[in-house]
Amino acid sequence: MATTRELRSIDELRERRTRNAGTIDRMQELKMAIPEKARQEFGDLYDFRWINDVGMRLHNKTERDTWQKVPDVDPLTVGVDDDKNPIKAYLCIKPKEFVREDRAARDRSLVDIERGLVAGATQESELQGTSYVPENTRNRIGRVTAT
Repeated sequence: MATTRELRSIDELRERRTRNAGTIDRMQELKMAIPEKARQEFGDLYDFRWINDVGMRLHNKTERDTWQKVPDVDPLTVGVDDDKNPIKAYLCIKPKEFVREDRAARDRSLVDIERGLVAGATQESELQGTSYVPENTRNRIGRVTAT
């Protein structure tokens, strides 16, 4: 089979492989990596997240939640908005204990919703009264095959 492009030589491939080998911690080579100084200072007690300053997202995370901007870490430009203004991402931290608590609360809520769906229960909402739920029936979750 003829190819339109010649294969690279072994020496050229070896040079490319050496050039791309990188370090053991390849995460530091990525654009959104956590700076080593911040990881050493906060890594044991905090979770890290880059939060984009779009709309009210950064405000909500830092004022209404317990995320904090990491001091002495410059924001990264991650894109542009519709008006061609730069979108910045800020490195933020949150205590790992709070992250675990938040995830546990979210998971409990999801489990409660799933149990309700299986049992045929409906949640209080503005839609209640507009949907039909037969009495004394249970939801069936599974596959139904056509006969």
